[in-house]
Amino acid sequence: MQVERDAARELTPNDQDRLGRPAEIAATVLYLVGPRSDYVSGSILRVDGGLVTNR
Repeated sequence: MQVERDAARELTPNDQDRLGRPAEIAATVLYLVGPRSDYVSGSILRVDGGLVTNR
């Protein structure tokens, strides 16, 4: 699909050299809505495979 090819080209390379998997994003969401993140506030949690380090 063209959208997926465009996204892959835009988002790679990153430190992981791949796009994130839905389960990896879901795990982050579950962490944020769960009790283990009760003390987290005012933070930016980047789930980008290290993309920000390559820009």
